[in-house]
Amino acid sequence: INPTLPFVYSANDGNNNASQYSITSSGLSTAALVPGIPSANSVTSDVLGTFVYVTDNALTDGLIFQFALDSTTGQLTAISPPSVDTESPPNAASNPFQIICVQEPAPS
Repeated sequence: INPTLPFVYSANDGNNNASQYSITSSGLSTAALVPGIPSANSVTSDVLGTFVYVTDNALTDGLIFQFALDSTTGQLTAISPPSVDTESPPNAASNPFQIICVQEPAPS
């Protein structure tokens, strides 16, 4: 997510959750579940690596869960609101989705 921080996050599509790992000298740590995510499809961060976003995998929810990233511990803390609904009203015909962050140069 951020090449300067020793943390990795994964969406576990088959298990409907997300995991957090620390990168150590011997590889990845044991997975720790990220709380507050009932289903997960993809994980990304903002361009500075200070916020992490997880899309859900539920066909009718269309939620994006949002977290602040502690750069010391790697801990994710839900921010307010903890999720954003991208479908209102829910659409049962929609498919799980993924999001992409695009970095643009700062204005001069």
